[in-house]
Amino acid sequence: MDSIGWTAPKDAGCGESNEGLDTNAADSRDVAGRLMDAICAPIDRLRRHAIAALGPLGTVMVRDRELRVTTVAALMILTALIVTIYAPFYLLLLGPVLLGVPHLIGDVCYLFVRPGLHRRALVWLAIAVPGGFAIAGKGSLAGAASLALCALIARAPLWRRAIVLLAAGLFALAALRSRMLTDMVVAHGHNVFAIVLWAMWRKRSSHKHWIPVAVFFSALALILGGAFDPLLRAFSSLMRLPDGVGVSSSLDWYAPGVASPWALRLTLAFIFAQSVHYAVWTRLVPEDDRARETPRSFAGSLRALRKDFGLWIFLALGLVALGITVWATWDMAAARLGYLNLSQGHAYIELAAALLLWMERGRHLGRLPAHEPAHASRLSLPRRLAFAFARM
Repeated sequence: MDSIGWTAPKDAGCGESNEGLDTNAADSRDVAGRLMDAICAPIDRLRRHAIAALGPLGTVMVRDRELRVTTVAALMILTALIVTIYAPFYLLLLGPVLLGVPHLIGDVCYLFVRPGLHRRALVWLAIAVPGGFAIAGKGSLAGAASLALCALIARAPLWRRAIVLLAAGLFALAALRSRMLTDMVVAHGHNVFAIVLWAMWRKRSSHKHWIPVAVFFSALALILGGAFDPLLRAFSSLMRLPDGVGVSSSLDWYAPGVASPWALRLTLAFIFAQSVHYAVWTRLVPEDDRARETPRSFAGSLRALRKDFGLWIFLALGLVALGITVWATWDMAAARLGYLNLSQGHAYIELAAALLLWMERGRHLGRLPAHEPAHASRLSLPRRLAFAFARM
């Protein structure tokens, strides 16, 4: 693959020593490393062949991250739109089962671990504690409290903190008036918010990233405007709804109290935006968060996660993802419900962490802060937590 400028080396790290990946021989011989190599080798081999088949275009795609990520983003958005139109409720059922846990891992990795927020005890107080109440069902009021606490502890200019504090107050007032409506707005809004976060993630050399953003919002406008209603009616008789996911229950869940045809359109908009949301955290943000322009192998990505979280937390997260998938082979609807119970309230945590990064970092959320220790990326998550609480 040297002819296209990208080779997946045997250590699967793609030579990204500047990211603190452990690519020495001892690491490649351990059990977890060999397992990751074995799992990812066929996928990495297939991708190498696919890139080679593209010829000169493959060379350009590998070397030009802006073009590659923009193309992948646009294709993912268009795919999500097509599946939303022709098989929306299968997408609603399968999306959380297959991509729910990986997207939560992406949330934690890129909003907390890599920025170093988890090393600050006050961040745990501001986000994790109210987030715990949100997960327990307290919902929007806990989310408003988290936003307010983040504004108070942020190492940021006063005007940014004031904006978030004002937003937290408005959010709390809305929750007091109608918690159900507020929760619905957050559920829909945090899916849309993800594509905005991706656009703001790093400083870019061109404006190509606005193409998939425009495609996303155009598709969302077409769904809400009823442009696909005739197609939905034409193909509704050909679709058998999966067990446990029905039209009426989905409308009650994602568009409670909304009259037809807006209820179905809002539900379809949620399904579409949720799929893009998963793509942002499992594919787009990981691509843009690395300093290296060329893509990393799938095995290298797993090794990077292991390095960020530490072996035992990495294995635990993998077991949870595998458990949800295996559960789905017996009862897919129950597995989906189990994931939803696991992730309940995570939208508030995601929103609070993203706004905290915006307050402290400005427009480009993914850049390393100036005070980040040079050795920080080499510490696993358990050691970082130990150091954080030792300094309390």
